[in-house]
Amino acid sequence: MQGEIVALVHSHPGGLPWLSEADRRLQIKSALPWWLVCRGDIHKFRCVPHLTGRRFEHGVTDCYTLFRDAYHLAGTEMPDFHREDDWWRNGQNLYLDNMAVTGFYRVPLSSAQAGDILLCCFGASVPNHAAIYCGNGELLHHLPSRGFTTIWPPPQPVCEHGSGSHPGAVVTGAGLSPSDERRLVPDTYCRL
Repeated sequence: MQGEIVALVHSHPGGLPWLSEADRRLQIKSALPWWLVCRGDIHKFRCVPHLTGRRFEHGVTDCYTLFRDAYHLAGTEMPDFHREDDWWRNGQNLYLDNMAVTGFYRVPLSSAQAGDILLCCFGASVPNHAAIYCGNGELLHHLPSRGFTTIWPPPQPVCEHGSGSHPGAVVTGAGLSPSDERRLVPDTYCRL
């Protein structure tokens, strides 16, 4: 009788408590969760697709899924929740209603650091898009109009510095014009 393989377990003796680039490539090939033993703790990583090159599908591979997966790879779990397309037009405010309960707090845009979440309003009165600031004027985000993730270096830096405090963040995004700056909400969120 053969059992089912449910996860691959390995260790990083004296190393860092997240998957290396090589680990990620092998994890995606294996399509298995990976459990990492490091410094006496077990860190469980579900198999998530590459953060770049994803096709946009609302509620499945959208901007929230992208930031949830990036934070998961950095060791922080975010809840998954059902969201209908156009929820922002139906009186819901899912980002602002859920950010504080998951440990995020507001910081001024001028003090944003790598790993902070920027919330944007696109054709809506409430934030309906999230992006991860990666430092050096680059964002990780996923817009439906582009259909897939691409690199977005804006014409001028979104913020002045990055701390690298969120390992695993991979730089991708989709373009906005300078006139779209008005769509950014006046605050960003940062993990506690």
